[in-house]
Amino acid sequence: MDLQLLLWIPVIAWSLQKVLEKDLLGATHHRDFAKLAVFFNFIIVLPLIFFVEVPSLPSLLITALTALMNIASSFFLYRGFQDDDISRVAPFEQFYLILTVLLAYLFLGERLLPLQYLGIFAAVSGGILISLDRGFLSVPQFLKDNRAAGIVLVSAFLSGVSVLFNKTALNWGTTAISLLLFRRLFAAVLIAPFVVKIPRVRSWPKFLLTRILSSYGLLILLFVVSKQMVSTTIPILAFLPLGVAFFSRNLLKEKIGWWRIAGIIIIIGGYALV
Repeated sequence: MDLQLLLWIPVIAWSLQKVLEKDLLGATHHRDFAKLAVFFNFIIVLPLIFFVEVPSLPSLLITALTALMNIASSFFLYRGFQDDDISRVAPFEQFYLILTVLLAYLFLGERLLPLQYLGIFAAVSGGILISLDRGFLSVPQFLKDNRAAGIVLVSAFLSGVSVLFNKTALNWGTTAISLLLFRRLFAAVLIAPFVVKIPRVRSWPKFLLTRILSSYGLLILLFVVSKQMVSTTIPILAFLPLGVAFFSRNLLKEKIGWWRIAGIIIIIGGYALV
């Protein structure tokens, strides 16, 4: 079976997940939502406990560090999602693809081809195009309009480092299922003391669906990453912003102008080259 075809599952799953989360964030503060999401991410993957192999101590340590970065990334991500259109900020989350490829080149010895440099330039250009879709009246106004995108970029940086750590743990012999379960477990343990009360959630079935899409999409991604290079696996996720734009337009009725569409297409082209 072509492993690349499997990656379309997390692309579609995560596109829908992010749009549903945007809808749910209308009734819940981003910090409360992030804590609840991290905690339920572990509950959702509990059925996998029967297929888990205990990783080595070094793998457990790097998985715990990944869990910590995942928590921090979630706080920034949901803050950005809450402050702006999901179709506008989601493409900036995908900038972690660029960082992941660069880190894989620097620390895992994976090759970086000339076309990949062109892809990085194209992706950044697409991001600039999206950031200008509300015009450029002044620097302060530009920064205000793109504050949420900047917050999401911080999340993207943390996610990029996290992917590198995941690949390292997989290279050390940790299975995809074990990595997912222990990563979720460590994150839940770290966040549990701060979950003082269960926040109001607009729709629990919809919320639980987002956790299923998130966790099992990640499981498929980790499985594929365990079988091939990061730089081969990651680029297909570039189509995620297009999926987000589709679902946000149809489910949230967001208005998506031509500048935003053009920026998303250029970013996808850049990520495809990366």
